[in-house]
Amino acid sequence: VFKPDPALFRSLVAQVDALTRLIEDLRTVSLMEGGHLEMRFQPVELSEEIDVVVRLMQPGLEAAGFGIVTMLDRGPCDVDTARIRQAVIALLENAKRHATPAPVKVALTLTEREVRISVLDQGPGLTDDFARHAFDPFRRYMEQGSYAKGSGLGLSVVRVIAPAHGGDASYSKVDGGACFTMTMARWATPSRTQ
Repeated sequence: VFKPDPALFRSLVAQVDALTRLIEDLRTVSLMEGGHLEMRFQPVELSEEIDVVVRLMQPGLEAAGFGIVTMLDRGPCDVDTARIRQAVIALLENAKRHATPAPVKVALTLTEREVRISVLDQGPGLTDDFARHAFDPFRRYMEQGSYAKGSGLGLSVVRVIAPAHGGDASYSKVDGGACFTMTMARWATPSRTQ
């Protein structure tokens, strides 16, 4: 039996939030593998949606020593808002778990036909061996002398959501840091569901 305490309640809420995200990530990957992932495309101002996620994640990132810098193009896009939020949360959680505490850059770049969402941290990035498998379900990155962090589902969720939007997910090393990018079609076609 625990004595009610605000710190205890915050801790419990954080644990429930983490479990909820884990369950939704597992559900998303399972639905995609089974060919039953439903997408609900709607026209949105995507920069505003990403800004909501950044503000949601900012306190936890700042508490862990990270700052957030955003560079968000403005303009309408046809996306499944809930899935995009899920993917951006996964990318920011990934940076929080594995990157060196420093500013993280979140960028949204729009062209006439394409959307590009990137999250760039300041390192250390992935080894070449692990980078080939980073988006595989249940693959967890473990630094030498450390333990595996996370569930191994976050990046696989990103890899599922990007193709469902007519695109792909990728990793590259930029200036010694990890850059995870989702590219997607900017405009949905009426029949596109997964």
